[in-house]
Amino acid sequence: MTKHPVLLTPKKPTLREVLTRFRAWRKGKKPGDRIPSCLWTAAVEACEAHSVCEVSRTLGLNHADLKRRRAAAKKETQQPSPAGFAEFTLPAPPCSCIVELTQGSGATLKMTFQGHVSLPDPVALIHAFRSQSS
Repeated sequence: MTKHPVLLTPKKPTLREVLTRFRAWRKGKKPGDRIPSCLWTAAVEACEAHSVCEVSRTLGLNHADLKRRRAAAKKETQQPSPAGFAEFTLPAPPCSCIVELTQGSGATLKMTFQGHVSLPDPVALIHAFRSQSS
């Protein structure tokens, strides 16, 4: 007989169970003690089945505090929204460029560019070359 593993999902506590936990904590607490985070988490989880108003009233919690904690818990569990547009700047691919200019007088200009370079304006090169030779 083969055994199959069973994955158990944690059961969300009922409002009655959370109330029992709060009562037990309140019996042993000292004045000024803050509500432990595990009890706040249980109260927020109870809000999945009951309204914030009902949970806060039943457990004797501040309505605004419970509402804020519930909103924060929802925000943590939400998936980030996909970006509408993402811009990436990619490096220029390696290139090889040879510029060769020859004038009627026999003057020659030859330039070689290799690698990741931005090429100069070819029109400006031609103008500069022609003005030097005349």
